[in-house]
Amino acid sequence: PANYQPGTGTMPANNITFTAQWTEKTSVTISYVAKEGGSVNKVSESLNPDTGEATGSTATASTGYTFDGWYSDSECTEAKKVGGQATFIPTKPTTGWVDGTTFYAKFTKNTYTVTYTDGVNGTAFENQSTPDVAYGAPIPAFNGTPTRAGYNFTGWTSSVTGVTTSSTMPDSDVTFTAGWTPKSKATISYEVVGPANCGSVTPENEEVFVDAEKASGSTATAEPNYRFVGWYSDSECTEANKVSGEVTFTPPKPDEGGWVTTTYYAKFEQIQVDVNLSPYVKKTLEVDGTLPTGFSETFKVNVTVDGQHQQQGTVTMAAAGTRNFSM
Repeated sequence: PANYQPGTGTMPANNITFTAQWTEKTSVTISYVAKEGGSVNKVSESLNPDTGEATGSTATASTGYTFDGWYSDSECTEAKKVGGQATFIPTKPTTGWVDGTTFYAKFTKNTYTVTYTDGVNGTAFENQSTPDVAYGAPIPAFNGTPTRAGYNFTGWTSSVTGVTTSSTMPDSDVTFTAGWTPKSKATISYEVVGPANCGSVTPENEEVFVDAEKASGSTATAEPNYRFVGWYSDSECTEANKVSGEVTFTPPKPDEGGWVTTTYYAKFEQIQVDVNLSPYVKKTLEVDGTLPTGFSETFKVNVTVDGQHQQQGTVTMAAAGTRNFSM
């Protein structure tokens, strides 16, 4: 009978064959999930829980990441690591596949090094390097202020196109090189004003960076029979423009805008010596070319230099000629 079920009737008067009827078990789904930093292909597959053979999935790391492994838990704990190769084919459990089984591909961020260099072989500052900076993290700033004697800092040039010091970390090491432009200079000149060979100044000029803190200055030296009067800011050496009475003069830095090219003048003048003889005696003493017997005349001497009294004394003339008076 077509609908005969074993055990529900008696044996008929002929041979009988029973053919089993089957329906396939419901398929189960195995999922493959990519954690942050990558992707998987494929994301799931369906198969018979008893006879199905899994084909697995392949993990691919994104830029700046490295594939770490496959795990059977979403936290990706080390004890649950089931595979270390990018392509993972799960092993069927002895009891068959379980619907909803999920495997997770873990990725880790790569780390790189950030370096700041002065571009002049360390003569301005030593390299600053920061290792283990994670991909996508803010780039560490330069520690301090880039400075170089005689130059202005103009900014950083990156070894990676499009990456600046305010970017996040790229997928490679990055070096920032300092840029420089020479600072402007001003020339300060020192000139002598006075008679020829009256004195000298050392140095006669100097160059200073416009933002320098101070100039070196110059020293005035008078020649014999001359005296130094002072330093002036005008070539006429007017009293209103006298800037110093000391032989060594250091110019003051301008209040605004830094140093500018300028000239200072050291004035010298001849020393004036007045010798007064009192009393002033004019006598005709020679008689036939000889002096009177017993001639002697004493003079009082007052010496004044540049209007300042220096010394007083006497000198006696007992014969024709000259006498020296020592000061």
